[in-house]
Amino acid sequence: MKFRYSVLSSTIVVILLSSLLTWAEISHSEKSREEKYFEAARKLANWLVENQVQNWDDANNGRFLGTYNVEKPDEVLFYSINWTTATSLKGLLMMYHRTGDEKYYDAAYRAGEYLKSLQILGERNPAYFGNFRENTPQTTWCYPRDTLTAAWGLLWMYEETGEKEYLERVQFFNDWFLNYAMADGWPLWEVNFRGEEPYKNIYLEGSFHGGVAAYFYDYGRVTGDFSGADKGIQFIADHFIDRFMKEDGSIYIIYDTEKEKYLDGKDKPYHPLYWQIMHRYNDDFSSLGLLGAYLYYEEDTYLEQAKNFARWLMDEQNKDGSFAEPFVHSASATVPILLLDLYKLTGNEEYRESAHRAGAHLIWLQETETTNPKAHGGIYGDAGYDGSVKEVLNIRASSYALIAFLKLEGKEYGPYYSVFDRSGELPELPSPPPKWRFWR
Repeated sequence: MKFRYSVLSSTIVVILLSSLLTWAEISHSEKSREEKYFEAARKLANWLVENQVQNWDDANNGRFLGTYNVEKPDEVLFYSINWTTATSLKGLLMMYHRTGDEKYYDAAYRAGEYLKSLQILGERNPAYFGNFRENTPQTTWCYPRDTLTAAWGLLWMYEETGEKEYLERVQFFNDWFLNYAMADGWPLWEVNFRGEEPYKNIYLEGSFHGGVAAYFYDYGRVTGDFSGADKGIQFIADHFIDRFMKEDGSIYIIYDTEKEKYLDGKDKPYHPLYWQIMHRYNDDFSSLGLLGAYLYYEEDTYLEQAKNFARWLMDEQNKDGSFAEPFVHSASATVPILLLDLYKLTGNEEYRESAHRAGAHLIWLQETETTNPKAHGGIYGDAGYDGSVKEVLNIRASSYALIAFLKLEGKEYGPYYSVFDRSGELPELPSPPPKWRFWR
């Protein structure tokens, strides 16, 4: 009897030890959430570098792969334009600081040089001086919101290097934007560089210009110069709230000032319905602009409005972490960027939890199966279709995703698309002048 009990006990002990060892092996081999984010970021950064034009004799030098259809590899390739080149630059600077690998800095530098080639510095027409062309050095038009992001890329290159040329170019742009794009108040929707042709969409106001406040906040953070804050931060934030924010926290996208009505829901070539839906969730960092206004002017209204938008977003979040139905690809990247800033400002865990749910969906959107270098590591994104599918790798979602992955990992927080500085702390800001609503 004792022998049988001893054998049984030994068997149980062996089984228990074996189970514990197996559990330990699984636990040790299972990557942490943070490790998964960094692995995704590294694959994505390498995808950007691998597919960047790297030939100084090529006029496209510095541009990144804009879209790529994995199922149609022979389609004509499209490359990044002014703003997507800039957002890719920002993510690569973050990756450079995270890893110390010079290849990421070199790629960001090439991107900055391409942005320089788009800037108009001819003085014959001051109405264009300092602005950027949209796609190539010969493109005859631009969207001012896109050119602002291009200038933002050069601002971050200035912060990175301290080279005065970057700052001078940014200041040229600021002068153009405040004096020409905002000559009649809310920034222009579109600008062309052929003086004999009238501007298009002259009566339209787009909510995406709310992100202008985030840019001018960041310009002040980097340089200490908040001289443009009255128009670039105050007016933009207040008008965005008054014109575009709804009571439930969601936003309108398009307002026609001539007809005095919103055009949301109307499917037009210059503001297609899928694009409108995307911008309901990817607000072009208008909410980040509200946070900048909150910190500079110390007015709680701005924070509360940003929180209202975040609450609406979280109510719209699906179980898999995505947003909207069908889901908006780029929202899984832009929303965590906002929510992590709100978490750091408020300490509300809901923001961080929602950000990580979105991060899980963002990892799912990454192409990791193929060995095709034009595809491996990229993020599937919105491509003008109606459906939640993985079809086209897209630079919009990819460039934002790189920043989101690194912020979610938590080792390299900023300062890109954030009210915080590189250390993760709030910067010391000068006292604002008395606030006045000059447009009313």
